[in-house]
Amino acid sequence: MKIRQSDDELNNHLNEQLILLESSIDSYDAGLIIEAKRMAVTIRLLFHETRNSHSLMKQLNMLDHKFLSTAVPNDPANFLSYAGLIGVVLFENKTSQCVPMLDEAQVKRWISFDEWWNEVIFRDLKNKGFSRKDIIISVANQDGGAHVDPSIEATFAELSRNNSLKWFIGFQDEYRPIVKPELPAIRQIAHEVWRTIFPYKAVRTPLIGSSEGVFISGVTANVGGIQPTKSVEKYKRNELCPCGSGVKFKKCHGHNFR
Repeated sequence: MKIRQSDDELNNHLNEQLILLESSIDSYDAGLIIEAKRMAVTIRLLFHETRNSHSLMKQLNMLDHKFLSTAVPNDPANFLSYAGLIGVVLFENKTSQCVPMLDEAQVKRWISFDEWWNEVIFRDLKNKGFSRKDIIISVANQDGGAHVDPSIEATFAELSRNNSLKWFIGFQDEYRPIVKPELPAIRQIAHEVWRTIFPYKAVRTPLIGSSEGVFISGVTANVGGIQPTKSVEKYKRNELCPCGSGVKFKKCHGHNFR
């Protein structure tokens, strides 16, 4: 026999998960990149639906609002590989790192949850596409988030281990493949989640700008590690919601997203 949890209990669970997500964001931004794996677990709990389990956000009826997408749209005519949520920074010691775009993203679109969850954010040179859902579930369920499976999906392994994007960055004649692009992508997904739920709240973002590296895709990061700072964006209750719904903020994200 099971006892249904009350709305208050579900809201307490949501608050706890957001605290955990913020803690993971802070750890990632302090330089612990593998913290993205714990972000994946939290995001899975918030959004992933199966026949036997229901996402927390669905239980709270919080999926009808628009979600923020910062992904550069994938051009179907583009035959090159595609990564919509990340950029690359190249350091003078001949190392390179994929980085999340965060608030520096040039694209900000408000779309439905289903479109956001299933939007392609990677496409490799074999034309295999990966959505936010694909990346979150692969990391959380198979690759060190909540589980470590003895085998993982071959296409995800090609993306995360074998550079199926075929991105090579380097100096002069020495080039290195980009590895683990899914981790900064998860950090960017976490940023989108945070901005969706708290469009008016201070957000921790990396300090952008350094003179010690070569930066690709308009993204920069300092060599000494990502340093947290704050960017404040506030909306008044009677202003139109920034998601583009046409509804006052107090009756849209400012009402249901606490």
